[in-house]
Amino acid sequence: MDHYRPTMNLTHIAFSVLSFSTLALAQTFTVRGEVESNDGQRIRMESTRVLLESSAVNLVALEDTGYYRFRVEDVGTPGQPRLRVLSAERDRDRFGFERLAIGQSTFFEVAGTPGARGFVFLDTFAATGVTVVPGIGGWLLSANALPVGSTAIRPDGEGTLRLDVPDSAALLGVRFTGQAAVVDGDRVVFTNPGAQTVRDIR
Repeated sequence: MDHYRPTMNLTHIAFSVLSFSTLALAQTFTVRGEVESNDGQRIRMESTRVLLESSAVNLVALEDTGYYRFRVEDVGTPGQPRLRVLSAERDRDRFGFERLAIGQSTFFEVAGTPGARGFVFLDTFAATGVTVVPGIGGWLLSANALPVGSTAIRPDGEGTLRLDVPDSAALLGVRFTGQAAVVDGDRVVFTNPGAQTVRDIR
């Protein structure tokens, strides 16, 4: 198990992963995640504020059916992120974390190829959006996302990272979204996002 330990190396990797150019709106790319809808009226990517639309895929039918790898186009703006879904394929759950509670520890779980390394980032839900990384896919956190730490992917295909949540009342009620970049040699995979709201469980 790896613990939270900010390093210059991690910071360098974080900026290397997140310093990218923006592609044209018509460029297609992939994102991973779950579908969440409000009675079919406002459909979005679970754990983010990114709205989804599609004439090719019945997105409402995908709600509560698991994780997908979506082929999409960016048709939104920074203030109103929106993706047009062109296709959807079943995918595995590649990222998640337990409850966030002040003064308590949480554990991030990252899935990937054994021997790879997962770099975990955390951002506020309100800051989520879409940035296209050429050759990799869609990053759903902002460029200011906090690099929490990294974990080696074990032979069982999972990695675990611990974070100690500060004992600060200012965090109560804040919803955070996390995502990981799994680096395996020269290949990088962005995971699905996950989100939790900070609570006091004492």
